[in-house]
Amino acid sequence: MDRESRNVIPQHCIDFFIKKFNTYPSFIEVKTINVNDKIVKYLDKFHLVWFHDKYVNSDEPIKEKRLYEYDSNGIMVYIYSDDTIFIFTTPDRKNASEFFINTLKRIK
Repeated sequence: MDRESRNVIPQHCIDFFIKKFNTYPSFIEVKTINVNDKIVKYLDKFHLVWFHDKYVNSDEPIKEKRLYEYDSNGIMVYIYSDDTIFIFTTPDRKNASEFFINTLKRIK
């Protein structure tokens, strides 16, 4: 993982993955997918582990960052911004992670 990515992902999110799956995560960074309401609604079906919301002059929160457990066998999804998603995975779940990426592409 490059330096920029390490600064983006909170350490406690990585630590959660390590504790749950007993291994340091492999990462897939997905950029330029527009993280729109459809993608957020799709991910909201899964277990939300951590979030960071912001309120700015409105009653509705801005969903800044999110960490979801997508697959209880070794895939977590960290939404960082409108155009960046990090997939934490175990090496044996790489194919399932790539399937997830294709699903996201179809949703937009």
